[in-house]
Amino acid sequence: MKRKPLLILACVVLLAGGATFVVLRRDVTAPPSRSQIVRVAANLPLTGALAVYGVEVRDGSELALERLRTAAGRVEIRVDWQDNASEPRTAVTVAQRQLLGNPDIYVSGVKPESMAVIPLVRERALPHFLWIFDAFIRFFVVSCGQTVVRKRHPQ
Repeated sequence: MKRKPLLILACVVLLAGGATFVVLRRDVTAPPSRSQIVRVAANLPLTGALAVYGVEVRDGSELALERLRTAAGRVEIRVDWQDNASEPRTAVTVAQRQLLGNPDIYVSGVKPESMAVIPLVRERALPHFLWIFDAFIRFFVVSCGQTVVRKRHPQ
């Protein structure tokens, strides 16, 4: 259970950072009375063999969103939670459907499902946050190029 507070903190940082990125990227000349909406598409394993990870990410993010909503002011964060059933093929179908809604930020997890949707998200040039629990992450980072904001350190 020691991982749960860390997961909640990571969710808060992820959502706050993503929302800040999108808000700062938008037109700064917008009238101050207008509220801004940040659309987040989340493609996670909520059922199936990897559901334990996806459910924890969703629950931690929801807790973080409750806290953010009281402090965000004019920024409204809407998350479209979708279940990829722990299957890469399902993740691709979910991603295609979600991308039709033109999200501002894309979130996916875990490794097999994220790898399946990377090309679709990359085409849209969206900020893409990945939830990956992997002891060999550096090999994944190298294979994904610019998608992951983590660089391999020289040996």
